Amino acid sequence: MPPTQARKESSGTRFDLWSLECWRQHRNGREMRRTQLRETVNALDLEASDPPLIVGGDFNAAGGDAIFRLFKGRLKDAFKEAGLGWGNTAINVCPVARPDQVWVGRRARSLRSWVKVTEHSDHRMVLCDLAVPLSR
Repeated sequence: MPPTQARKESSGTRFDLWSLECWRQHRNGREMRRTQLRETVNALDLEASDPPLIVGGDFNAAGGDAIFRLFKGRLKDAFKEAGLGWGNTAINVCPVARPDQVWVGRRARSLRSWVKVTEHSDHRMVLCDLAVPLSR
């Protein structure tokens, strides 16, 4: 399956928790991310051959977020499987969250996953060494 190009949407993190608009923005963003992730899962399920899958990017949701239950049984978090170090990617100068992630299918295995400081992004880069079988 060719990679899909998702629209880049900001997570819109706000800390003015006393504001009703803040909570609305968080709720709307969460619903949008859940819809986008569900569309990704549905696209993956259209594949009948069960190829080695690698799905990665800025999910605008922290590692371990409940939204990733949509991947359950289909993909596994490469960092959770074999992560080294802290693993957080946002923001580059002081990483406090892990929205940038790599997920692999059942046929692939994460050997090592880590992050690296970048020069041209506000996020750190995710790197992974993966074992992917050549054939079934």
